[in-house]
Amino acid sequence: MPVIEHNDERFELSHSEEQKLNEFQMITSFPTEELPNVIKLLRNHSWQLEHALGRYFDGNWKENLDYEPPTHPPVSEEPEPVANNLPASNSEQAINSAFITRPEGLLPRLPVIHRLPFNYKEKLHVVGINSQPGVTNLYSGNTALMTVLFLPNLIVKIAFHLFSWLGFLISYALGLHLTTANSHRIYEIPSKPDLDRKPKDSLHDIKEIGGDSANAFLPLCSEAPYNTIFDECESKYKFMLLILIGPINGEDDEVDTNSKAFVEKILLNPSTVELLKQYSDKMNIYIRTVNDPECWALSKQLKLKYSLECLLVANVMNSWNSTLSSQKMSIISRLKVKSLQRFQNSLKTAVQRYSPELIVSATEKEELEIARKIKEMQDDAYQESLKRDAEKQLKREREEEEERLKLMMEAQKQEMIALKKIHYGLCMLLTCLEVYESKGQNSTENVSNIQFRTSDGKRIVKAFKSSDTLRDVYTQIAAHLYLDLSADSTSVIEKVLYKLNELCDDIRETKSSQKSKILQSSDDLESLSEAQLKELIQEDFKNFGLLVDNADITFDFELVSPFPRSQIADDPIIQLAEKPELWPNGSLLVETLVDEMSSEEDDDDEDSSNVNSDYEEDDCES
Repeated sequence: MPVIEHNDERFELSHSEEQKLNEFQMITSFPTEELPNVIKLLRNHSWQLEHALGRYFDGNWKENLDYEPPTHPPVSEEPEPVANNLPASNSEQAINSAFITRPEGLLPRLPVIHRLPFNYKEKLHVVGINSQPGVTNLYSGNTALMTVLFLPNLIVKIAFHLFSWLGFLISYALGLHLTTANSHRIYEIPSKPDLDRKPKDSLHDIKEIGGDSANAFLPLCSEAPYNTIFDECESKYKFMLLILIGPINGEDDEVDTNSKAFVEKILLNPSTVELLKQYSDKMNIYIRTVNDPECWALSKQLKLKYSLECLLVANVMNSWNSTLSSQKMSIISRLKVKSLQRFQNSLKTAVQRYSPELIVSATEKEELEIARKIKEMQDDAYQESLKRDAEKQLKREREEEEERLKLMMEAQKQEMIALKKIHYGLCMLLTCLEVYESKGQNSTENVSNIQFRTSDGKRIVKAFKSSDTLRDVYTQIAAHLYLDLSADSTSVIEKVLYKLNELCDDIRETKSSQKSKILQSSDDLESLSEAQLKELIQEDFKNFGLLVDNADITFDFELVSPFPRSQIADDPIIQLAEKPELWPNGSLLVETLVDEMSSEEDDDDEDSSNVNSDYEEDDCES
């Protein structure tokens, strides 16, 4: 039965109860520190999973956990039977204590076997007087201490030899020495191993004494170290057959005749080989001679004195040296080696007895492993789902951020377009007022009358001073076109006010509207004088000029000299007097610039209209 340990507490559960606990943990995912309380909760509900889950999810499931449900239903009151005051016998008391007070006594207490320590080779050295150079020996310079140290051992050896000779003389006198010649010598495990032997030497000895008959047996034996075989049998719930034999190959006085006879007549027997083949899927065979270092250390751990031991080991329930039973690698049978039939029968009996338990344990472990893998797969799927959701959320947030930035950039772009439009309008209005104001002033500077002709056939004549730049020429023509001025100059103020009202509507839609002086005085624009209007426009032109560079002012037309045809550049440095085609008089064409994109769209529209007209003509002809 499985045992669950938590801190200093141990809980003995059946296989079905352990399965219920695993199912409860998969459903609720309770923390590890709550394991004792959860086991109490399940026990209080008689391991009914549905009732325990209902109580767990109520929220107050930790209350009254120490309550123990009645093991028997309450019965109606009946007359109490007369108490039996007779003392129970010792056998009855033993039965009651074994089957009632201690149910773990039903399980056998089998000898436990362990792995060899990792440093077992270091412990193979015989403990004795240290004769290494450079080490001070306490007894090397004291003869009396040496005598006292070895005197008891010497007395024991002398007594042993005296009794041996005495027994030999008695047997010789009685004639018993005649039968000892044919008796098999019992091989004692040596005091120290042969460090030069390897694990494959034991299998090689079996091959030499068995010949061809060993070819079927040796593939069933494992050459792996003892600890490796031990771990595999413990984890996979297999049988481990330990065969510890004496020397079977060599000189006659050094050979263990019992082990040699067992190998030749029992192990290499075809019926035994066939039986071991049937158990090969669930049994590993470890066979070594006791003078091998590993096998010698194993025999010392098992406290064996003589060779030829066949032990069947398995990971079964064992109550040895413990009040709570648990699974341990235990010696489940010491196989009989006196005859072929007894060896095979003892092996079959032990395997048939413990095979169901090992199958159940292996099945439960496999089910738990499958449940663990399913849980891991579910956790991985859940984590993957969370990862995908996080990626989708991150992608959604990134798209929203990109859309927000796009909208913000578009808004900034529209804001900049509106500011440029307002700045351009203020520049044109300011230019018109300056030109209008300069008309009433008398100037001694020479002027040049330049005639402009627009693409729609309008004729414009303007006078420019010699100090005016080509940029001034462009600005005055742009201002004239912006206000659509006629020859009558009295309408300039009216058109300026009209354009200011339009600009007020554009300024209100910008973020810098609170800084506009024109917008603040929009209701009183008509009552302002020309100087006041000019002052308002100049102040707003300065404010918006901080947001828009004056160099960004561009014109949607170009000035072209017809004879010879040449373009007049928009240059703020070149003065008018430096251009012979414009000074003292000149004539220019105002050609409107067309955007390439819009021209391409127009061309596409014309092509589509031509195609449609061609289709219509074809339809008419048909």
